[in-house]
Amino acid sequence: MGAETFLLGKAKHCNLLTRRALFTVQSPNLEYDEAVVCKKEADWSRDRSGCIVPDSHACDRTVEKHRLIDKLAEKPAAAPRQDDDPVNPALLNGAKDSVKKAALDVDLLTNKFVAHAATD
Repeated sequence: MGAETFLLGKAKHCNLLTRRALFTVQSPNLEYDEAVVCKKEADWSRDRSGCIVPDSHACDRTVEKHRLIDKLAEKPAAAPRQDDDPVNPALLNGAKDSVKKAALDVDLLTNKFVAHAATD
């Protein structure tokens, strides 16, 4: 499977962009389970007030990552999270369409620039 096919939002491949996969690929050192990392942060911080919390114990990064994936999956706030929550294919297709439009705009501008240069 080519990268282009994967990224263009083909329905048969969108199921590969899941919550667990995004955590694994984008943030391999980030704890997946919010409860676990928040407990680590609380335990670590209890005796170290004023210290910077290491990334492996930073609850806010895991919480924010889950919130971003909730938006990509268009998951309602009250719905329970699942490891296999997929990114909404419509978002990928929308991104693809935006890139295509921008590429056409650049192509048109380039052609005009070349055409004007040729007339001089």
